[in-house]
Amino acid sequence: MFVTKFTIYGPKVQGVGYRPFLISKFSDFHLEGRVWNATTGFAVDVEIYGRKKDIERFYDFVMEYKPKGAKVEYITKPIFKKSRKIPFFRVMTKTGYITVGQLSKGIEYQKQLIKGQKELPLKIAKELKAVIS
Repeated sequence: MFVTKFTIYGPKVQGVGYRPFLISKFSDFHLEGRVWNATTGFAVDVEIYGRKKDIERFYDFVMEYKPKGAKVEYITKPIFKKSRKIPFFRVMTKTGYITVGQLSKGIEYQKQLIKGQKELPLKIAKELKAVIS
């Protein structure tokens, strides 16, 4: 397993939904990770953990797709580091921190609602309640 980091630079990469766009794709590529805005205002940093081939596929996706309204000038190449341990990634929210796994479950719940499935599985409801409390 590997950990890698890369940065997306551009005049319009913050405030266009880049972070939720990328985070929602992690599970599609079997990855864990985090995404945050750089303090410069012109970059988004991405750090991910997973198999090298999955990270490479994700990076190819990032090179080709972006959220509506984003303007990208440059994306750094990922630097791969072997890692035996799964890093603990978390996402800062208004109410505290949640893990990417919890966030992914919330996104799946939203997808179910959109498809017309109105019942939230009890397990997910308990996890979300614990995060919100």
